[in-house]
Amino acid sequence: MIPPGVHYISYRINNSPTSGFFHNFSQKEVFSRKWEPASAVFKELDQLTASNIALPENLKTMDGELAPYPIEEYKKWCGLSNLISKKALLRLDPKCGFVDSVCDYTPAVDENNRSKLDKDGLPILSQTEESRIQYTAVSRQWWPENCSPSERSLHAQDSSWFLGELVKKTGSSEDLLAELQYSYIVFVLGQHMASFDHWKQLLRVFSYCTDIVTHSALYQKFFTALYFQIQTMPEDFMVDIVSSNNVVLQCLNQLFRNVFDAKAEIPPALFLRSSKFRTYCETKFNWKLYEDGESEDDDEDGPTIVQL
Repeated sequence: MIPPGVHYISYRINNSPTSGFFHNFSQKEVFSRKWEPASAVFKELDQLTASNIALPENLKTMDGELAPYPIEEYKKWCGLSNLISKKALLRLDPKCGFVDSVCDYTPAVDENNRSKLDKDGLPILSQTEESRIQYTAVSRQWWPENCSPSERSLHAQDSSWFLGELVKKTGSSEDLLAELQYSYIVFVLGQHMASFDHWKQLLRVFSYCTDIVTHSALYQKFFTALYFQIQTMPEDFMVDIVSSNNVVLQCLNQLFRNVFDAKAEIPPALFLRSSKFRTYCETKFNWKLYEDGESEDDDEDGPTIVQL
């Protein structure tokens, strides 16, 4: 009863870290894995065993042991994952085939095979290539090389150029949005904190772009994707958003301000979608996000923080 398309299977045994993996289900596909206690992962079966399991008479004996798909949550899941294609999974999935909430690190070594140390004398660790999610690098440098100091200052506060570069690197605007959805799912269901950091970096890039007109088609889909993410955020994370000067609210406030400033040039449907989403956020957070981006707590004479 699993609907065709992309799904995420997550699991945790006793108090062990959460693990999971994506799979793109085809119509009437029989998907089977074998649990390996020693490595605490689901392993692929050999072709003969997998074929035997898929026989109709064998499937009948297993029906009583299988749980039904929670179809009442399917609409939300589609909103969270509709842009993640099979191509995106091939690009993003770790080489090992699954994601662990506790990353697999290995110490960096020098030419003499001795561990490299940081300034505090601690080993420098790097994530193993096998377990690394292949996210597109989101630099804190939003400006092109060899630009003037004044241009650098403008780019540091406006991610328009950098957003265009990210779209080129990923291949398309949908591929970039797929990465936004992938990182959010792996953070929420897989408890993978590096994915949360990547999601926040992408959110910041989307929110600080002033050239909404050029990317209007992208932002139509972005608002839909972000709506389902905000709708399904864990309760403890929601408390943190409401009770502190959270980066998510900072980004949302800047996002709505940029859309409002571009109101005369962007499609009316995009502005309407932004306005509805802003109203939803205000209701959910019990927060006031002004259309012009200014809140009651803004200090006009306060310092401007420039991202370096």
